[in-house]
Amino acid sequence: MIAGVASAQAPIANAKIDTRSASQGLEREVRAVAATGTPAWIGYRLPAAAGSRRTCSSGGRILLEAPKEFFVLARVDAGQVVRIRAITPECEVDAGGMPVVWLTGVTAPESVEWLAGLVTTAAETRNSMQQIARPAMAAVGLHADAGAPKLLEIARTTRNPEVRRQAMAQLSQSSDPRTVTLFEEILKGK
Repeated sequence: MIAGVASAQAPIANAKIDTRSASQGLEREVRAVAATGTPAWIGYRLPAAAGSRRTCSSGGRILLEAPKEFFVLARVDAGQVVRIRAITPECEVDAGGMPVVWLTGVTAPESVEWLAGLVTTAAETRNSMQQIARPAMAAVGLHADAGAPKLLEIARTTRNPEVRRQAMAQLSQSSDPRTVTLFEEILKGK
């Protein structure tokens, strides 16, 4: 049974859902929720890149076509983002009784920039790399149009070898033709 779900939200069970507009900006809304000091999840929905893959291994539901949208979920605690999840619609989500702030009006470009910022700051420790940076890059890769260019930028400019490997892994699953150029450059030693 899904409690408190509107059609614009991910199918989330076991949660008190508060819907807010992100018209003032995604980062501003995340900071406002985090500033309360109360642990919570923040989520939003965006169109998925063509050919995006499933993000969960839901036992009973089989998707014959690639998902057309995906959801980003960020857990905040003690004033900061502590976990990122990117999921596709077939995933069953149980918030475990946690509050969920569902944001409407989030744009793909602002989502990509916010997630990329998390990658940069979170890649400093092993735990934050696993809980924030890797899933944030996976989420960037799911964005229609805006994701691949940002992953290309990260792959070309980062000095962190783990971040670069993760960006390359996400790019290897992209259908964006610019990724082939990057891989050709690498193979030629440029």
